[in-house]
Amino acid sequence: MLLNPRSLRVLITLALLQASIAYGKDSLFTTISAYPIGENQRQIGVHGEYFRSKNLAGLSLDENLYIFPTVTATIGLGKNGEIWIQHEAFRSIDDNQQDIHITDGGDPSFFTKLRLAKEHATRPEISVIYGVKEPATNVPLGSDEADFFLFLAHSKTFDHSSLHFNFGIGILGNKNKSQNQDHTISYGLHGKQALGNHYQLGYEITGQYKVSGAWYEFWAPTSAPINRASLGLGAYYAIDKNNRLGIKLSTGLINESESFGLLIGFDRRFGVSEED
Repeated sequence: MLLNPRSLRVLITLALLQASIAYGKDSLFTTISAYPIGENQRQIGVHGEYFRSKNLAGLSLDENLYIFPTVTATIGLGKNGEIWIQHEAFRSIDDNQQDIHITDGGDPSFFTKLRLAKEHATRPEISVIYGVKEPATNVPLGSDEADFFLFLAHSKTFDHSSLHFNFGIGILGNKNKSQNQDHTISYGLHGKQALGNHYQLGYEITGQYKVSGAWYEFWAPTSAPINRASLGLGAYYAIDKNNRLGIKLSTGLINESESFGLLIGFDRRFGVSEED
């Protein structure tokens, strides 16, 4: 069926609008979208997290870990990129079984996303993401070492849903090793489904595993306290075009991850007018 010129203009306008009002770094889900936030657009996100029984840098935790607030600022770099800065203000352990009660500042992170390929009918959006986590948190709440990350993000949008996949490497600092680093492979699969105009449901499976040699030996995983694998289910409520609230529940799929997790977040975008 052929479209008349008016219908074609409407479809093109809607497509451009969808591309221009993407959210930046997600407050709820770890898996990162490949879509840049958009030219002249910015976002502030705030979230808090609670975990029950989760391994840390130098501690096998039996009870409670609190991280609040985590603030994330995303800034668009033209049409094909963005940067974001994320900082955990406080981390706190409350573990009565081991008599450990510690509070410390969190680690700041700095990341850049650059688009490699724009989405079309037969190809997903593809972006490269790289960044560093700076060592501000002391052991056992953090590693007290810098961590480096590099990975590819793939995203595809359908009628009322989207699918996102991440795969990459991490070089994590480790004071207890002579070479002062561990090599890891990280992955994430995340889907979203819109329900009406205000609600959006999401799920994800994320993880990382240490490799026995260099990062390119990704076929050789090994047991390590830094290994992770988690399943998360969450939902967003859009207050309006620029503001949304979200909640996510998670559970670990291996012993090193949390037995239970709860995250509550809020995102606000700037640079998107109500008339758009």
